[in-house]
Amino acid sequence: MSEKLRKTKDLAKGEFQIGKPDKIPSIRFLAYGLPCEDRNVTFAIYDYDEFELDDEPLGASVSFLDYDGIVVFAGAFEKQERSGYDGETSIGCIALNDLDLRERELFTAIRKNKIAIFLVPWLPRGDSHRSEVSNTDLFRRSLESSGIPWSSLREPISHLDSQIPEFQPYIERYGAAYVLFYRNDSNKEFTKVICGNDDKPVAFSLFDKVFFLPCTYPNTHEQALAAAKLAIRGVISYRKRISKAMPQWIGEFRFTQENSLLEEAKELQQQLSQKEARIESYRIYKGALCYRSDPLVDVVIKIFDKFFGIRLDKEDEFVEDASLKDEAGNRIAIFEIKGVNNNFDRQNVNQVDSHRERLCLQPNTPGILVMNTFMGAKSLAEKDQPPHPDIIKKGVTDNVLLIRTIDLLRFADGVETDIFKKEDFLKIPMSQSGWLKVSDNKFEVVKE
Repeated sequence: MSEKLRKTKDLAKGEFQIGKPDKIPSIRFLAYGLPCEDRNVTFAIYDYDEFELDDEPLGASVSFLDYDGIVVFAGAFEKQERSGYDGETSIGCIALNDLDLRERELFTAIRKNKIAIFLVPWLPRGDSHRSEVSNTDLFRRSLESSGIPWSSLREPISHLDSQIPEFQPYIERYGAAYVLFYRNDSNKEFTKVICGNDDKPVAFSLFDKVFFLPCTYPNTHEQALAAAKLAIRGVISYRKRISKAMPQWIGEFRFTQENSLLEEAKELQQQLSQKEARIESYRIYKGALCYRSDPLVDVVIKIFDKFFGIRLDKEDEFVEDASLKDEAGNRIAIFEIKGVNNNFDRQNVNQVDSHRERLCLQPNTPGILVMNTFMGAKSLAEKDQPPHPDIIKKGVTDNVLLIRTIDLLRFADGVETDIFKKEDFLKIPMSQSGWLKVSDNKFEVVKE
């Protein structure tokens, strides 16, 4: 893997030069998922005199926790779509797994005294179906969890002054406000106004760690980077000014209630770590909706074991083959596990029959075809397409049970929440053929 392009600011010339600086800045910021209309953008690391800025797209293999601060545009994780028929708008998340990951990382980063900056252009509060949308973007989720109400402005507020001088250069250049925030008795203690009035600011900070700054939507990626750079400079300067460094020995004095709170915090952190580990395990299982080949086979085997208590043996010679064996080691059912960009077809069903013949098994040996269909789908709705009736009938004729990975996960979810019984699933592969359909908290084996 080649080293990422690095651009260093030449202070004498006022322009960037390719290559490493003489001294790499000690403060590292991540610009994550900045607006990028041009597909030919080259993402790079930018070295300024006081900080380093790593420019990365959504889905990049980086962690928020490896940086001192993060800057992201509100709305980076979502897309607004307008219906051509009735003009209705809808807001949807374009990177749900990444959003879930970044929300957890952001929470941990803030606990570790790192910085987060949200640059806030115009953003609708809701769409044609919901008056408020709260879970499609990191900005929305952060405000929701912090209990900060907000609304979209019909007209931007362009003439702004910063109450905090370090942010004035940013406000003068980029500070047009499109969103209004609301402070009340429940959140005033941990919020500080940067711009606007005391009850309805257009820019503010949470605990002096998370900063919400108004921003015009950039026309280019370079403009987005420039706004991010100026916002970071304001935050760094402000944090230096308000820093109240204390000697280590001060920690030797403890309030009685402080001790109790520290113990409670320790217990909560342990609980949080356990819950984060569980959340990560679900993320692994959801790989069944996007993997193919070996990774798909491995995760499907884990799902069968974890949720249904079924131990499948992976075949050594053929990557996509697995089998269920009895106590004596005899194969009593065979499995084909595949990821494809389309739906089930006749060839897929025929491969299960070929699998039987290759192992010299009887035609009545149960065959199960587990497939991650429509791998290239852009949404869950697009992926959730049933097998063609002719293919279902062929499955019945050839004694093959068709299971989409989305149905497998739905059944697993039903077992975990006691909607279904584990025993219900155990019986199906050994006695049924057709398509295992799971929806609306019920299941059936469709025959045609």
